[in-house]
Amino acid sequence: MDRSVAVVGCEHYVEALDPAACVGSPVRHPVTGRIEGVVNVTTRTRDASPLQLALVEEVTYEIERELLAGASARERLLLDAFVGARHRSRHPVACLSEELVLTTPAAARLLEPVDQGLLWERAAAALADGAGSIELPIAAGGTMHARCSPVGEGGEPAGVLLALEL
Repeated sequence: MDRSVAVVGCEHYVEALDPAACVGSPVRHPVTGRIEGVVNVTTRTRDASPLQLALVEEVTYEIERELLAGASARERLLLDAFVGARHRSRHPVACLSEELVLTTPAAARLLEPVDQGLLWERAAAALADGAGSIELPIAAGGTMHARCSPVGEGGEPAGVLLALEL
């Protein structure tokens, strides 16, 4: 389930649930994008209201805000860098640290054959050496070029931003 959904009465697959009106919305972790849970309101069909969907979406939004507030400063730096680069770049983008990888769908497809640990080691080494790029294998064979930019505040990088180019 990628979005909020309402299933009312006979829309259920199971006839025994016809008397129920169910509204649900996935709760995604704002940093990792993983589904952490679902907000659900179920009532009798006769008691259902169009406002249930709005209620469920508002509760979901508030939970996701709290999850973001609970994220570490490092995770928020990586997320901010990733979101900014995703909107600015026409290339597939990834942002990673030792514990976290954020990618656009195009970057995920390109990075599929690359081990996360290896990717982090190569990107971190490139930053430490002052190199602005690394070469990585691609699923179809051959290599791709990844421009590396440090992410962080002060002298210690929280992670690295990669702009991928075939």
